[in-house]
Amino acid sequence: MDQARFECPTWGDVRMFFDDHRETLLSPEVRTALDALAQLQPDNPNPPLHRRLLELAVEGHADLAFTLFETDAEALPAIHGAIGELVDELGVEVARSLAALVEAAWPDAISPADRAILRALLQVLDRSADAADAVSLVQSDALRTEFTPDLVDEWIPVITQHVQHFPDRAEALTDLSSALASLRPEDET
Repeated sequence: MDQARFECPTWGDVRMFFDDHRETLLSPEVRTALDALAQLQPDNPNPPLHRRLLELAVEGHADLAFTLFETDAEALPAIHGAIGELVDELGVEVARSLAALVEAAWPDAISPADRAILRALLQVLDRSADAADAVSLVQSDALRTEFTPDLVDEWIPVITQHVQHFPDRAEALTDLSSALASLRPEDET
């Protein structure tokens, strides 16, 4: 299967191509080829995007991933937050792949603060960062102006809901939630 066959003008065409070639596309060789193509063409966003799509398909979540591409860009921040809510059902790795897919496909649709909060949450849940590292990620000086009362109010319940599903991470989740609450700007009236 040569590179020309990977080029599809629309996401609907990508979906049809995927459905027609599912077995071949889910092979490790295709993922390796996409990794190599990404290194050869670092400015081309498509190889990493397609790689993330295949990661989700391997995990059995191709339909969910393709549904994202049918989503109106204005709804993407809400979807990004929903990914944080669905970690319990999807697992941390699938949630991370979905978030990466949304961020790669629509780099300007998700605020840096949203990205940082979800990244910190996933790092706490998979133990790739301790509470202090996750807190420093959301408390970055570069993000301070990004936080709005609505953003903070939307994410705190998302973070705290995971305490019951990840009791061994309860303290780290509470620390992350508290750090986020401390960044909540006062409502201007």
